[in-house]
Amino acid sequence: AAALEEAISQGRLRVGSPLPQVKFLSLQYSVSPRTVTEAYRILQDRGLASRIGKRYWLGGVTGPVTRMSSTQEARELWLVLRHEAHKAQVFDTDILAPSYRRMEAELRLHGIALRLMVLREPRDIAGRTPPLALVFWRCNSTDQAEMEAISAAISTGKGKGPSVLFDIANYKGRTRISSTVQVLLRGELTYAQVRGFVDYLQGRHLTKIALVLDRDRMRNDLSGSLLRYGKLVYGVNPYLPEGGIFHLLAVGSDETVDTKWVGNALNEPDSRNYLAYLKRKYQHKISKQNWLEASQLYFFSDMMSACNEYPGHVLYICTSDALAVKCLDTLSAQKRNVPEDAEVISLEQTTLGLQHGLSVCVPDLDLLGYLMTHALLGDIPIRKTSRGYIQVPNAFVERFTTGPQGGKE
Repeated sequence: AAALEEAISQGRLRVGSPLPQVKFLSLQYSVSPRTVTEAYRILQDRGLASRIGKRYWLGGVTGPVTRMSSTQEARELWLVLRHEAHKAQVFDTDILAPSYRRMEAELRLHGIALRLMVLREPRDIAGRTPPLALVFWRCNSTDQAEMEAISAAISTGKGKGPSVLFDIANYKGRTRISSTVQVLLRGELTYAQVRGFVDYLQGRHLTKIALVLDRDRMRNDLSGSLLRYGKLVYGVNPYLPEGGIFHLLAVGSDETVDTKWVGNALNEPDSRNYLAYLKRKYQHKISKQNWLEASQLYFFSDMMSACNEYPGHVLYICTSDALAVKCLDTLSAQKRNVPEDAEVISLEQTTLGLQHGLSVCVPDLDLLGYLMTHALLGDIPIRKTSRGYIQVPNAFVERFTTGPQGGKE
């Protein structure tokens, strides 16, 4: 039962799907069919499964949200925005757009509509029928007081309000978030990739790892093109084999972005504060020479010169599919076979990457939307981090550009 609950909390078994047949699980776990049947009964008693005919299905007694009286609350979930312009971003350009598209579809299966609402203060909801749940989209932790005031104003007056989820883009750590709300930190997206790489490195002796950054993006988006990958470097570094180290390669034609320019950019207050936070978080794991500094970056005008600098078996981690495809073309021109002589992984997943068979390590945003929905519905347990945040699932998909033989001991 515990193994099944863990699979449910991670979304590997989804609400509305049949549970594996008794005989299959008994063989998988080397237990008797009677033990599996008893586990299913335990799930049924806990309201996590129901029996229809001879099969057990995931989903039984509805959670606290769907048990609410429809005469008092609208069958709606409000996705709370701060500005009208945000409506065009939620399902399209936002990084979590796939998650919110999955949330909308999942809610529809439960007869609940997702409504975009622009709310800035409690008076904006006067006269409206309360919803079943609230999601505060891409907010900051410093907005907590306003968010809680809106939640309180929507309360039914019977001591219970709607289920609440904070989708926090920037957590300053200055306020204490109530344990009664669900919390998604967008910073956890990178930690999901860290977990994926740590699992991938197990049993492999990879001492040359090159993180390939987009030099041409740095001037306009230093945070998105460099700083965010500090978490990846610091998080994975302790799990590298002895002698292993990340090489940071900035590849692109913008030669004005060099060591001096990056050094000045990293000295800006926002960058300096973020790097100080990372150092405090990882100082017990990372040796001093591995800190993210301008001097640790190596600049190249094209991929050919970058790959020439790193012969032998190298794992190239590219921050975009476009960079990964350039890397593949360059390795092919050098007659280095992939994945036997070098491996390539992308941190992005687009149709370009699929066409070239790129292995990817990305947050599973579709599954995240499913988990966010059921965290609000309260009908199944959801896996959380040690601090109580929704754990972002990772999808490490191996295709043609990585292989078990690559760098394996």
